Amino acid sequence: MRLVSKTLPRKGTEGRSSPVYPMGDFANIQVGAPMSQGGSRRVGGWYTESCVSWAACRVESVRGKIVARSLFTRSMASPRLATSWKPAIAALLAACLLLGGCQGCRRWNPFAKKGKKAKKKVAQRPYSFRPLAVYPSDTRTEGLKAVKPGHVAEFRWGARSNLRDVRGDLQLSVVDRGSGTPLLVPGTHFQVTYNRTVVLPKGQDKQFRLIYPLPVPPQGEKAKFALLHRLIPRQSRATLNLTQDPVTPIPGYQYFLVVLAAEPDRYSFVRQLYALQQPPFDLAMEDPPVYYQVVSSEQDHPLPLPEHPLAWSPIAYILWDEMLPQRLTEDQMRSLIDWLHWGGQLIISGPGSLDTIKGSKLEAFLPALSATNVRLGSEDFAAMNETWEFETDGKHGSPRIEILPDRPLGGVSLELREGGRFIPGTGKLVADRRIGRGRIVVTAFPLDARPVIRWVGYDSFFHGCLLGKPRRRFHIVGEVQPAWSYAFLDREERPTTIPDVVLGTTVRYFSRDAENSPLLDVNTGGEPLISDAAAKRSVSGMASWNDEGAVAEAAEKALQQASGITIPSRDFVWKNLAVYLIILVPVNWGLFRLLGRVEWAWIATPLIAVAGAVWIVREAQLNIGFARSRSEVGILELQPEYTRGHLTRFVALYSSLSTSFDLEYDSPRAIPLPFRGGGKLGLPVTRSASLRADEHTRLSGFQVDSNSTAMIHSEEFADVGGAVELDTSGPRWKLHNSSRLDLKGAAVIRRSKEGDLEAAWIGDLATRATVTLDFQPASPVRPWFRQWDELSVSSKSRQAAARLPSVRRLLEIAIRNVPLRRGEARLVGWTETTLPGLHIQPAISQAYGVTFVLQHLQYAPTQPPSRDVNLIEHVRLREPGTIDVPPTRLP
Repeated sequence: MRLVSKTLPRKGTEGRSSPVYPMGDFANIQVGAPMSQGGSRRVGGWYTESCVSWAACRVESVRGKIVARSLFTRSMASPRLATSWKPAIAALLAACLLLGGCQGCRRWNPFAKKGKKAKKKVAQRPYSFRPLAVYPSDTRTEGLKAVKPGHVAEFRWGARSNLRDVRGDLQLSVVDRGSGTPLLVPGTHFQVTYNRTVVLPKGQDKQFRLIYPLPVPPQGEKAKFALLHRLIPRQSRATLNLTQDPVTPIPGYQYFLVVLAAEPDRYSFVRQLYALQQPPFDLAMEDPPVYYQVVSSEQDHPLPLPEHPLAWSPIAYILWDEMLPQRLTEDQMRSLIDWLHWGGQLIISGPGSLDTIKGSKLEAFLPALSATNVRLGSEDFAAMNETWEFETDGKHGSPRIEILPDRPLGGVSLELREGGRFIPGTGKLVADRRIGRGRIVVTAFPLDARPVIRWVGYDSFFHGCLLGKPRRRFHIVGEVQPAWSYAFLDREERPTTIPDVVLGTTVRYFSRDAENSPLLDVNTGGEPLISDAAAKRSVSGMASWNDEGAVAEAAEKALQQASGITIPSRDFVWKNLAVYLIILVPVNWGLFRLLGRVEWAWIATPLIAVAGAVWIVREAQLNIGFARSRSEVGILELQPEYTRGHLTRFVALYSSLSTSFDLEYDSPRAIPLPFRGGGKLGLPVTRSASLRADEHTRLSGFQVDSNSTAMIHSEEFADVGGAVELDTSGPRWKLHNSSRLDLKGAAVIRRSKEGDLEAAWIGDLATRATVTLDFQPASPVRPWFRQWDELSVSSKSRQAAARLPSVRRLLEIAIRNVPLRRGEARLVGWTETTLPGLHIQPAISQAYGVTFVLQHLQYAPTQPPSRDVNLIEHVRLREPGTIDVPPTRLP
């Protein structure tokens, strides 16, 4: 036998002088047989025979090359030796068959070991990071991160540590996409970085929630910014992950419509409704501008809902269909209920949804429950067909909701609850109920049923009944490139001038949305509604963080007058000096004279002097060489029969020396930001502050220059332990204060159903107290109580209110700039203390504050829906500005 030694070359050695053989070529060598004999067979492209040569190959491959060499070649150089080794060879072959590593009968992949090494190498990456997700957002379009500037945004970020446990800090900031420079809080020189503690156990996927109040960029609608986030372990303090995720700001008139459905794809048609599109629009456009970003989630994805209550302000509507309430976390459910009370609208599609909601916290707010399951036919939709009936040629849909007799539509019979009503024009198929400022709508039939979707009046029904929008009139605009458009009409059939940014959502916060010049609400017959000039909200929209509104301006002026150090008056000095001299001379001498130890009076003199000095410093609240003061104006807005309130704090911090303050809130849901008020803002110095939200919210590094004042604006939801309840059952209204608030200067303002403005003075309203209201006619021009002119915090004279900020301007805004609609009533008052929950370090010797309270007692009844004047199919491209069907009035 010849000496046989064949080597499989490494990758990249092709073309060299050494011979190249196919993989497995060495396996066809039979022991004792020359190469020319062959003697092996090829199976599937791999050669199989000799296990001896096979085992030798596996041993040699550890060194980086695969060598096929007979272990017995030297001994078998002669035929005699080869014959004597035959029994040993047979025994070795039998042993190889018993070995687990023998692969003579298997197909062998020579790159399998490399694959295992590569897999092991991937698993040993130190860290794995997931891209930043925005809530609310569509989980199926991860590349699009749509955010609304001027609102609080919630983000989710995931990571995994593969080598060791990691504890560190996650930092998030908003930067300009082009230059990468951090964006400043508008009106200040502060840039705020969000921080939170993260713990990554080895080998576990973790997700973390991040909250950031997005500023309104100086560029306005053309702004392009990104989210910069980094992970810094506490062991090394070296940045592990530095990522800049671009986000897409949506315009001010655009809000979110969230679909919470067991099968969200069934509601894909909602995006095509004209009720969601912004006019003017061309039907040939693939992506027309829309009023609402429709977001939904798959079954195996988290719900696209934030947990922070302040992050719900960009959401205008939620469409609910057979979604299990158990999928919402406790924080999401509480935030949903808060959102409803401040103007959110929930649309529930029956029939299965009502059964799934039973037993949840949301059940108490439903307008109706399902009594029995029924089969709905065409006769059940007669009222809806009559109310939303349009003349049509039938080419664009069915003119009526037609149900085939052999295919009835599954539904339920609705049983009204207290506060619920059947919407006029729907028979008993649609019910709604006002929840605070918001609304819940329930249908007895599925909104995604095929006969309902094909109905030509569905868009008008969705727009006017479900969304609660004013009626529309479709027409043509433009002469060169005509396009379809529509105008909102008021009760007098006149086009309204209400901007789209106001009509897009009903979510409102008094501290954010109250303005000096309110607009008119089309649903109240010309009565004013809390709103804002469209120019100011063209970027951020309604319910956005507002440092320029009427409430913020009133709070800033009150703090500027009240902040600073209170210098002791002349009377204070003379009175304390007189007391000191009396104690030092007659009292001191007389006491020891009675004891017979007059000489001890000289020993007591320096002790009395020291005690007097300490007393003077404490009474004057003035530290020698260093002094600090805190003034606060709080605005607490409460909704009817609801114990949680929206609390806004404006805090002014004064320091005689440069000081860095840390503000800690008991609530982990508080959002504090530097406020534009204060002094020395003209200095071109950029300051950095850190916002951390773990168990508590903490704003660190808030720098106040020497002998100046800086201000903080914060918001949170606070529980006041009870609601101020209104009893209207008797001939005279009664008011019961079940909250923990002791109100001063309380009064109730209401507008009767006839439109008359009336007022009732209360004065002090202690906790757990009940009062009977005596209403008197009030001036519609300037509703005001003369008693407010006699109280310190509401009078024009600042002599009696030298320490407490004034709430006079806030009272005017609450009763005049936010006028009442017919049937509404609200309570105004204040507390002469600040609400607990805010701690400031270093300690401040002088602290004064007042909390203004606005309690909504009763809202106006919801107006019945209005059918559109015409359909878009009625408009023909004949002459710009004309329509085929004349406007018609509803009876």
